[in-house]
Amino acid sequence: MPLIATFWDVQHGSATWLHMPNGENIVIDLGIGSINNGQATFRPLEYMRRRRGVDRLDALIVSHPHKDHIGDIANAERLRPRVLRRPRLSAHEIRQGNPKDKDTPELARYLAFDRRYSTPVAASPLSRERGDGVTIQTFTPTRCPPSNLNNRSVVTVVEYAQSKLLIPGDNEDPSWQELLERADFRKAIRGTDVLVAAHHGRQAGFCAELFDLIRPKLTVISDGPAPTAATAKYKAVTTGWKTFYRRGGSERRFCLTTRRDNDVVIELGRGHDRPYLKATTGQY
Repeated sequence: MPLIATFWDVQHGSATWLHMPNGENIVIDLGIGSINNGQATFRPLEYMRRRRGVDRLDALIVSHPHKDHIGDIANAERLRPRVLRRPRLSAHEIRQGNPKDKDTPELARYLAFDRRYSTPVAASPLSRERGDGVTIQTFTPTRCPPSNLNNRSVVTVVEYAQSKLLIPGDNEDPSWQELLERADFRKAIRGTDVLVAAHHGRQAGFCAELFDLIRPKLTVISDGPAPTAATAKYKAVTTGWKTFYRRGGSERRFCLTTRRDNDVVIELGRGHDRPYLKATTGQY
């Protein structure tokens, strides 16, 4: 069975669904909305629940608690994740890092949700060795001031069938530099095939030193209606890969953007005992 990663079109936000080879469902971030179908309230978790039969999440990773990453918190509550991974921050630090949104309903719900996950879980779906051939590792910067929650973003590395996904949050240069000091992080990201651009492809999230270690085949950018400043830089460090379109046809692409391409689906698997990576774009 393949591992299928869906990067949803959620405007200026982030939302990823990992459907694992053993049938488990792991979600990274809770952005909402859609540029391409014009639905400002499109909610990926609601779609997954109603249209794809997902009635519970095995794990939820919140890279960091900014509004564009926790907008679908109500549906996350309905899907009752077994495990929650997020930066370890106090309620004061979370409010401090959300000066414009500290009184929003979403943030209040997130704080209550966060408090409920205080007990370790045996056999976590996010354990490094899962038993289905998938390896999941998460890395969280801790040194940067919590006033900028971007630099506390959890970075997730997923490996399966000799292919690797690197999925950060809104990390900026200081948190990248902190992580790059760690030998285990450097080892984990080597051989990255698909990179999700940090901070929605903004210049602040581009770290040149990262590409001393990796040369992704594809870069995925979850961005808003306007093109992001660092797209050309990502293209220059991405080797390119054949991408298929749901409307028909294919071409070699370097950067896939939700602004242009709608939802991006990456399939990692084995065919005839050989590993493969397939990229498809277009609205589900």
